Amino acid sequence: MNWLLLIEIAALLIFITLYLFKSKVIGALTRLRIAYLQTLLILSGLIFAFNEIVSPFNLINLKTALAFWITVIILSGFFLYYQVGIKKVHFERPWVHKRWIKWSLHKEEKIILALGMVLFMIPLFLLATFIPPNNFDAHSYHLNRIIIWIGNGNLENYATRHVHQLYLNVFAEYIVLHFFMLAGSDQFVGLVQFGSYIGCIFSAGLLAKTLGGNKRIQIIASVFALTLPIAIFESTSAQVDMIACFFFISFVYFGYETLKQLSAGNVTAMIFALALGGFSKYTILMFAIPFVIYFGIQFIKIHKITHSFKILVFSIVVFAIIYTPFFARNFKFFGNILGPQAGTILFEEQLPVDQYSLTSTFSNTIKNMSLHMGLPIAGYNQWMERLIVELHGFIGMDVNNPKITLDPFSVRYSVQEDMIPNTLQLGIMLLAFCGLFFGKTTHKIKWFAFLSVTGIIIFSTLMKYQLWSTRTHMPFFILGLVVASFIIEGWLGNRYHWLMIFVMATSAPFVFSNPNKPIMPIQYYLRYIQNRVPLALCPTNEKQKNEIQLLLNNYYKDENIYHCFELKENIKSSDQKEIFMILDSIGYFDAEKSNTIFTLSKDELYFRSHPADYRSFKTILEVLKNKKENIGVLFRGNYGYYHYWAAIQGESNSVNQMKYIGYFGNYRTLENSKKKFCYSYILGDDLTLLGQFQNENKIDTIYTTDKFYLAKLKEQSCKVIVIPSPNSAHHETK
Repeated sequence: MNWLLLIEIAALLIFITLYLFKSKVIGALTRLRIAYLQTLLILSGLIFAFNEIVSPFNLINLKTALAFWITVIILSGFFLYYQVGIKKVHFERPWVHKRWIKWSLHKEEKIILALGMVLFMIPLFLLATFIPPNNFDAHSYHLNRIIIWIGNGNLENYATRHVHQLYLNVFAEYIVLHFFMLAGSDQFVGLVQFGSYIGCIFSAGLLAKTLGGNKRIQIIASVFALTLPIAIFESTSAQVDMIACFFFISFVYFGYETLKQLSAGNVTAMIFALALGGFSKYTILMFAIPFVIYFGIQFIKIHKITHSFKILVFSIVVFAIIYTPFFARNFKFFGNILGPQAGTILFEEQLPVDQYSLTSTFSNTIKNMSLHMGLPIAGYNQWMERLIVELHGFIGMDVNNPKITLDPFSVRYSVQEDMIPNTLQLGIMLLAFCGLFFGKTTHKIKWFAFLSVTGIIIFSTLMKYQLWSTRTHMPFFILGLVVASFIIEGWLGNRYHWLMIFVMATSAPFVFSNPNKPIMPIQYYLRYIQNRVPLALCPTNEKQKNEIQLLLNNYYKDENIYHCFELKENIKSSDQKEIFMILDSIGYFDAEKSNTIFTLSKDELYFRSHPADYRSFKTILEVLKNKKENIGVLFRGNYGYYHYWAAIQGESNSVNQMKYIGYFGNYRTLENSKKKFCYSYILGDDLTLLGQFQNENKIDTIYTTDKFYLAKLKEQSCKVIVIPSPNSAHHETK
């Protein structure tokens, strides 16, 4: 049964209470937006409290969640009834207030609102609701950790082959956990990011308002947030960046509100938003550093040292409450509050830079911005890449310096859910920022712009360059576009709506052409119009591979270790049409032309971000579909299994059906590892790890594909395989 309605009822009661009982008389739309932000923050605080309180007692389950949300509904309903029915507190009627009349929409504004609803909000809501979560990272650890938490009944560390499931920030998943438990499936988990997307749109408009923006400026800021390409893609995924961005923008908004009016509500919202934002993604704290310093100085100036000290102490207490349980779990297992230490067996990657200098900061800042400079024109991208490489040579810097770079540098245009560029928006921001120096803008806006830019510089100083960082840049873009809203309104005045319609028209295709959730094959049609060719060709069959080698060897390099062919660097724009026509004739784009959410099965949609896995897993899936027996996961590779679990479930939906049965010996000390798990099948990627079972003659049948195997056991087993470390030559069982 779907109990998600309980959260919706609780949210509605809290929202109505906040909307009606505002101490400050403000217009209805402003009330609505503030109440929405506050409601999300309150719900987030409640979820955090529930998870951390019941986890030590192994009580994270549907029954306790039902009891919790029913209690929240009763208390919220009673409070609202007490205020209105018994205490008869007077409240403003904002729907008839004179300020509401001032917000009456003109014809052009109604068109913008209609386009926003029809082209963006409605289709994105439907995608978030009805298309299964199929983001690669979500499958690897975001959702994987949730089904394991529910299965264990707690948030404690557990044995895994993908250590990111344990130590990376967890608060976004705390929220998704409740949507998953109450709905009984993953159908509505996308609504968490979608709700945060709405929160970012509201926050952008409110931030423009508190900085002194009029109605037009607020609309421009909101439309920019609505149409940001990476935000569009993130809004329907089970990733965490949209949630983290919402908390950050809310922190900035309530920070400026606190400067104007020191109140318990503003201070609490500001501090909790920052703490929860960082708890969702650490990079949020980097963007927040300049604002924290600025707010601190301003608090002392405006509210004096006594009130500022109280805010500081309250901040420390809130951060301690939120982070201590998680840090304690990390320290207990890893010996470090942030995760595995370099040199240990569980360490996987070094994301912070290893070198600090002005040239390093300059290098990474330029490279991070280049992630948004790509266009679907190969010649332009190659020219831009050469330009940046030459610039690095001029300053005596290696563009791929491993101390500050994780991925090889390149300029590309990739329509991918985690790395789509905000090219148009970057251009608008750069043009508008020039207006700061030549136009009439207030000192407050200039300071705001300075703080926003400082945030991305700090991020570039501390974090290695990655090709996947466009989603991490969302806070910078939303703040920068708020600045741009003031400049553009000053330039265009009443004609601003033409730019808004243009931005919406150019961004709408991203709603309908997300490769993970394609409503229409727009990507193919755009590719056809532009003769845009892939940077790498990954053939799906032997015939296609042979045809690529025969017909395109002048344009693509030899096959690499990933069985793909990379585009050569000296390809001319004039060659693109010929390449495209050849690829189209051999059927390379057939899937892109025909595959949409209406033609793909649910299983295919689960594997949309890694289709090669589906082709390998399909045979095994036919054996396991709707099976109720437990499955032990014996991967040598360090990845998650959520998409395999989800595809197998059918109607059973048992979170305990799959668990890791092979892992490093370090995990044997964990309490969750001591819980008995017995299974009838083994899903793995390396047949050598089956040695013990084969020697003991316990295997009935083995189904194999090019990437996986499925071993059916003659009888249930509860054995655990301890996978050897890279320096070890044996493995143990217990």
